[in-house]
Amino acid sequence: MQRKIWHICLIVLLLASQMGTTGHADTGKAGLPGETNIVSISSKGYHTLALLDNGTVLSWGSNMVGQLGNGKQGSNFSTSFAQPVYEKVNGELKVLANIVAVEASLQYSLALSADGTVYGWGLNASNKLGRPFEGTYYYPTAIPIAGLPPIEQISAGVTHAAALAKDGTVWAWGDNQSGAVGNGNNGPLEYVERPVQVKKNASEFLTGIKQIHAGNWFTMAVTENGELLGWGYNGTYQLGDLTTNSRSYPVHALDKNKNPLNGIKKVSTGNDYTLALKEDGTLLSWGVNGYGQLGSDTLQGTYSNYPKPVLDKASGDAFGHVVDISAGIAHVAAIREDGSVWTWGGNTIWGSGDITGQLGRGDDRLEERPGRVTRLPGNAKVLQAETGGHHTVIMLDNGTLWSMGSNREKQLGGGYKMDSAIEPNQLSLSHYDKAYWPKQGIGPVMGQPYRLTLQLAGHEGQPVSFGTDVVDMQAVGATIVGPVSYVGEGRYAADMLADSPGPVQVTARINGLEVPAAQIVVLSGEPHPAQSELTATPSMSVVGSADPVVLRLQIRDADGNELNRSGGKAAFTSSLGTVSEPVETSYGVYEAELRSDTAGIANIGVTLDGKPFDVSAKVSFRAGTPNRAYSTLTANPKIVVADGKQSTEIKLHIKDVHGNDLDDYLGPIELISSLGQMTTVTESTYGVYESTLVSNQPGIATISASSLEGLLLADPITVEFELFIQGISFNKQQYELERGSSLQASLIAADEHGNSRNITSNSKLTIEDETIATISPEGLITGKGKGQTVLNAVYGTHSTSAVIKVTDKDVDPGPAPNPDPGSGSNPGTVTEPESNSGSGSNPIPTPGTDKKPDSESGKGDKPAVPPAIEDQDPVPGSGDDGERIETVKFSDVKGHWAEDAIMKAVKAAKISGYPDKTFRPNSYITRAEFVVLLNRWFGPFASVEADRSDTSEYWPNWSKDAISDAMQAGILKGYKDGTIRPNQSVTRGELAVMLQRAMKLAGVPLPVEGNSSLSASLDHALVPAWSREAMMELSARGLIQGDSQSNLRPGNPATRAETVVLLTRLEAILEQGN
Repeated sequence: MQRKIWHICLIVLLLASQMGTTGHADTGKAGLPGETNIVSISSKGYHTLALLDNGTVLSWGSNMVGQLGNGKQGSNFSTSFAQPVYEKVNGELKVLANIVAVEASLQYSLALSADGTVYGWGLNASNKLGRPFEGTYYYPTAIPIAGLPPIEQISAGVTHAAALAKDGTVWAWGDNQSGAVGNGNNGPLEYVERPVQVKKNASEFLTGIKQIHAGNWFTMAVTENGELLGWGYNGTYQLGDLTTNSRSYPVHALDKNKNPLNGIKKVSTGNDYTLALKEDGTLLSWGVNGYGQLGSDTLQGTYSNYPKPVLDKASGDAFGHVVDISAGIAHVAAIREDGSVWTWGGNTIWGSGDITGQLGRGDDRLEERPGRVTRLPGNAKVLQAETGGHHTVIMLDNGTLWSMGSNREKQLGGGYKMDSAIEPNQLSLSHYDKAYWPKQGIGPVMGQPYRLTLQLAGHEGQPVSFGTDVVDMQAVGATIVGPVSYVGEGRYAADMLADSPGPVQVTARINGLEVPAAQIVVLSGEPHPAQSELTATPSMSVVGSADPVVLRLQIRDADGNELNRSGGKAAFTSSLGTVSEPVETSYGVYEAELRSDTAGIANIGVTLDGKPFDVSAKVSFRAGTPNRAYSTLTANPKIVVADGKQSTEIKLHIKDVHGNDLDDYLGPIELISSLGQMTTVTESTYGVYESTLVSNQPGIATISASSLEGLLLADPITVEFELFIQGISFNKQQYELERGSSLQASLIAADEHGNSRNITSNSKLTIEDETIATISPEGLITGKGKGQTVLNAVYGTHSTSAVIKVTDKDVDPGPAPNPDPGSGSNPGTVTEPESNSGSGSNPIPTPGTDKKPDSESGKGDKPAVPPAIEDQDPVPGSGDDGERIETVKFSDVKGHWAEDAIMKAVKAAKISGYPDKTFRPNSYITRAEFVVLLNRWFGPFASVEADRSDTSEYWPNWSKDAISDAMQAGILKGYKDGTIRPNQSVTRGELAVMLQRAMKLAGVPLPVEGNSSLSASLDHALVPAWSREAMMELSARGLIQGDSQSNLRPGNPATRAETVVLLTRLEAILEQGN
């Protein structure tokens, strides 16, 4: 007896030490998965466990020492709402799963998994969690208990635990001071840290057991042959061996004649008493009867030292037809064959007398005989009844749970807050405060049924799938039609009907506990355009204004009521400008912003849910202030004869910053010319001014337009007043060239004073016999066949002619070639991107058909289309052809004027010939080919690695590196449209410019002193301004000279021979250090 008192004191001290503890909450929990139905319950002490059919566990009640297993510990974490039990995996909390049985005790819990593993959580004092002290007594999450064989049944005593193995052996651990572990030992501070096998005696282990139950410092076991064994504390006869001697090995429970009990089906232990269910459905009890819990003829407040039958209250006979029992601290619950549940024993808090009502009979009286719990659904049967410390939990076959008794530790669950319940109350495994209405707010149109749905939720607000609760709904302002029904996935639904629009409040209760209300708005009618209105503020604006036009749509129903719900997906349309995404500022009211950079009338419309909504508005957008960048000043024509009679029409078209025409008169402006006389300026329409200009003086007239305040209204333009021409003539009377080659003809106009200018490209040029020669619009003659023909020119009313003679004999085209990107115009700055680049240039080839002179031979050949495979010969005739073709084998080099330079370049591997053993010296070279050769001779030029990023223009693979390098170095600059035109023939003028740039990069001093042959050439007037400096520079150095007829031919395409000679000469200059 002293030992028991010591144990009680120890428990009180442990509990008292935690009463003021602030609990700690772990984080990182996962959600409870799957559909949930209850499989079994356990409720010993002051908390309850519920095993679900998905293998997870819920818990509620006292959590002072972490016995709920929810990752938290402390009295402030006790809860009346079901929460999942977790285990910790790799530092993260995970829902404990795959569980098949649970056991709740006073300060800890056990669970058995499908694989036979036992888990424990809660307080590890007395080592009841099957592990030694490891720095803490508290384990708020499930941990496996090591050292056990596969287990099929678990039982949690007050301070020790036992497990029945699948092989019929018994294992135990924890408090062994009274021998409850059954290993033959006992004594003060005798605790077993790890599971040990229970012994039958000093030399044998106990076997042949089919059911066990751990009590308060003692353990009972039913053998396979129906006998009952017990070991541990026996101070109040609870072992049933007719003594009060505690036992360290199992002993038989005996009848009063000292015969072993037999025919035992199940045993259940209370705090200090034992109850046995026999195979015939009757019950035996023995031990303490302080509250009538024995249910026998033993006087209350005394002991029974041997098993006696539990008696029926009415007949006094043995209470029978029992199929299951549960013994609590001081009260008992028994389930009979008919599915009814019967209770007896204490009905107050043990030792205090406080009313609890755990018997569930509607009062607080203790009962010495079994009495039926009647306040349960009549059509349901009890599947399980669990007696806790001072409460009872019942599970019915309809899946519902009911609880009664003390609720001081929130052990009744279901969110109940009362201190106790003297009759059963259905409890929910959901959290009624977290239940929510998936649809609320805007509801039905009046007069139409509306489906209300309530979603049950767990303690963290997550949806749960329990469907066993009783839910009722009420509505203020509407009517609930029909019953509330469960529709699956934790949802309960009912229909509501409202006769008028407006707010409706819906309330609901789960098992009598009120959940958060839903606010439903019964809607007005459908949107009606005739009652709706679209406005635009302001109705007149200026284009590009910082202040937008605000569009506002007010939707009403057919009765003119403003909407009390969203009108739908509204969108504004406008014939001008852009409209922002509408914002529904309130129900049925939409606002958007309209801006426009275009002047005019904006017609505004609306679509609602993708369909036209017949409302409209208009906004007038006025043009902005004049803007020079968008305004234009033009002259037609731009070239006028300076005879004082012929005129040019000057027009100023003023626009605003967005390119809009003006929509109002601007007022007087000034048109000023630096040459000639301007007529009166008239404003023909808003912002359009016209005048005419004539001049007796030749020259360039600069025309400007400005306001009276001197503000320029458009960029100035120029008009050329040309001399009154007296006659025209070619620069030669006879042009001689070889078949397949080309040369430049120049047409010169002169006035009465002897002044002249080149009018070649402005004239009509024709050749009488085009089988002998052809001529381009820019004056490039190309020999076609041997013979003689006439070149005719017409310029205005003037005409002239010259002779063209084509021979088969090679004619030295001059000692040097010419280069640059874009002939006849400044490369990369002037040439129009979609036209020929100047005299002598070829059309831009289509990307993917790069022209390379590697398939045709003969003088004057144009580049041919390369094969489909791009990684062929990088430059036609380069040293990368594979097999080297020596110069001496070329059929078209011997005796050529450039033979020496070609041979030297071939030997240096700068260039080579073609597979047909030709070099094709007179074939034109493309811009890409020249850049590659220039790079081979003197490159690379860029100081950093060239950018080889992708471009939309097609560049042959073999030229990409060289082109990128040349562009990075500034040698090749491209055209206005951003193109390089790699497959276009390079002219002599273009070649000169690129070569001059390369010379600067190579460090050749500039300018060079010396005489240039530029002015001596007959066609010097044809040298474009952009290439003049380069031509002079190369001419002064002797790199480029006129041909045999003293023509520089700046617009002629450069040939392979000319290019090789020029590069070879420059190489020699650099080697001399000049």
